[in-house]
This record gives sequence, C-alpha cells and structure tokens, in this order.
Amino acid sequence: MATPNGSLQDQILANRQKTWDGLGRLLFWGTIYALLLTLVTALHAVNGPSVGLGIFSAIVIIGGFVAVVIGVSRK
Repeated sequence: MATPNGSLQDQILANRQKTWDGLGRLLFWGTIYALLLTLVTALHAVNGPSVGLGIFSAIVIIGGFVAVVIGVSRK
C-alpha cells in the first residue's frame, strides 16, 4: 500500500533511522558529560574540597548539562 510520502516500509525505515540518530547523539554527548564529571571528581579527590573548587565544579556541571541538552536536541 503506497502513501503520498512513500511506502509504509520507507516510513518505518526513516523513523528507525531518526531514532538511532537521536540515540547516537545522546550517547556521544552523554559520554562527554561523563568524562566531565570524572574530571571534576578527580579534581576533588586530588585537591580536597574547597569553596573555589566547589563553585567551579557547580558551574562546570551545570554548563555541561546545558551543553548536553543543546547537543542532543539539535538536528
């Protein structure tokens, strides 16, 4: 059965490709965010807790999360 936008199989294939593309972007940006969190954890382990490092860490974690959301939602 053909539809104006192609066959049903073509539509299903296009939908799956979009799903895997989104999942791939999420894995890519999520990996970068995980590395960022690892770096912050290592800095705290080496230097010990301090106010300056805590503020820096909060900014980096929030900025990294925003970057992941923007990176994943981009087309």
